[in-house]
This record gives sequence, C-alpha cells and structure tokens, in this order.
Amino acid sequence: MKTFFGEVYINERELEEEGIKNPIKVEYYKTTNEEKGEKNYGIEIIKKEYRIHEDKIQMDKLTKEENEIEELINLLKRNEVTTIGAKDIIEDIYKNM
Repeated sequence: MKTFFGEVYINERELEEEGIKNPIKVEYYKTTNEEKGEKNYGIEIIKKEYRIHEDKIQMDKLTKEENEIEELINLLKRNEVTTIGAKDIIEDIYKNM
C-alpha cells in the first residue's frame, strides 16, 4: 500500500543555476507491506521534471516503526531530496542509527 505524504517544488533559482529550464516537483509516499502479520514501512520518491520525464525510487522494508518512516519522509521533504541522492542518504541515515 502507498500513502501520499507530501510534495515539494524545487526552488526555481536553484534550477536556473544548474541550467535546468523546466519545473521539478518531488512527491513523497509512505509504503506499507504486511507479511506474516508484521507491518514493514518504506518510502517511494517520484521526481517529475515537467515536459521531460519522471524518475522514481522505492525502498521497502526500511523499518517496522511507522513514526520512524514518517520522520524520515519529513526530513527528505525539508531537504528537497530527489531520486538521485535518496538511496545514499537513506543508507547513511540507517547506517548511523
């Protein structure tokens, strides 16, 4: 199951500095999987670069704690993390826990 958790639009000035001409929206979702009566939570991040293409990354079974995954998604949203760096950032966060 996938639950919409919010979206951010990347700052236009930052995009211009990088030479990107089209708006970018990043959507964040909480994923829930249930196996053998246990719930596992993960995230899905979708980056939409308008008029060009869409990127997506999904990482399941990151935690069994719903509040932990929600805190992670909020952190990613606040820092405008896109699909490109998401995997490395999430792995670093869980490595240091």
